[in-house]
Amino acid sequence: RCALACTRLQAAARRRASLVAFAELKRRHFAAIAIQSAGRVALAIKQSHAIRKVMHLAALAKLHQCARLVQTRARFLTYRNCRRAAAAVIARRAMTAITLRRRVRFVRVVVSLQAMLRARRTRSRVYRRHPELRNIAARAADAYRKMLADPSLCLPARTKVALDILLTTKNLGQLLSALSSLEMFTLISPRVAAAMVEVGTVPVMLQLLQLCNRSLPHQKAVGHVLRILANIGRTPSLRDRVWEQREVVPTIVELAQNYREHEQLLRESLVVMQQLLVTGPREWRAHVFQKMPEFVKRLDSILALAKRKADKMAKEQRPPNAPSRRDAKKDPVKRAADPGPDNVTRLSQLVAALKGSAAA
Repeated sequence: RCALACTRLQAAARRRASLVAFAELKRRHFAAIAIQSAGRVALAIKQSHAIRKVMHLAALAKLHQCARLVQTRARFLTYRNCRRAAAAVIARRAMTAITLRRRVRFVRVVVSLQAMLRARRTRSRVYRRHPELRNIAARAADAYRKMLADPSLCLPARTKVALDILLTTKNLGQLLSALSSLEMFTLISPRVAAAMVEVGTVPVMLQLLQLCNRSLPHQKAVGHVLRILANIGRTPSLRDRVWEQREVVPTIVELAQNYREHEQLLRESLVVMQQLLVTGPREWRAHVFQKMPEFVKRLDSILALAKRKADKMAKEQRPPNAPSRRDAKKDPVKRAADPGPDNVTRLSQLVAALKGSAAA
């Protein structure tokens, strides 16, 4: 019995010890499960926080993107509205400019038509009063049509031909025709005057003046040459080139003395001398007064003669420069020429300028 009781006691003790061990093991197992569960919960919480943070950042990025999209859209709308407004302003200004241009063109056309109508009426009245002008206008229109059809009839080509004739030929008829053409060309175009000076026609014309006599063809040649020199002298830059010729003052003074009874040639000679000695620099007048006193005396004598002639014509109640009826019929240029200041006034101005330069 004792042994059995001991065995039973031992078995009970072992069973109790095993139950205690199992309970401890179970408790530890549950503790480990609880710890693991708590760890998983903590990890899950941590992961959820991280996911929330990522989601928050993504939401912020999305919000920023949306904000940038809204701002870009607003800027685009503003820019588009500005472009539309600018395009509208440009279109209005362009239309205004086009309208003004059309209006100006229309006004010009209307003014041109009115001018053409007035010119037509004026020509009709003038042609009724002076029928000979109709033939002149017809010849001018015919010459213009011929010039358009034949380029050799234009101003540069005709100027070249006239200069070649002046510089090469000795035929008086051809010289008169060339001088007449050059007179008209220099009157209407300063470029022709400059071209004549450049090719050296001034000394040739002065030599021609020295060789001319008092015959009627030579007087016509002298008149053409003097008027050409006057046309050249109208350009201040070309006046120096004329003054460079030493024979210009003696030749013109000689002509003025030879043709002192010929009002037209005397007037043209005085015009050339006025351009050089009155309009020109003071040094030129001083040079003539100091180096050429005999020419000043000649001018004084011509002035005295012109004054006596003017006094005589004043008694006859006829202007000193007015051509006679016979001369006006023979030479239409004299009839149409603008008399301007008379020869006495021109001579007085010329002599006063020469003596004034010497006094200065």
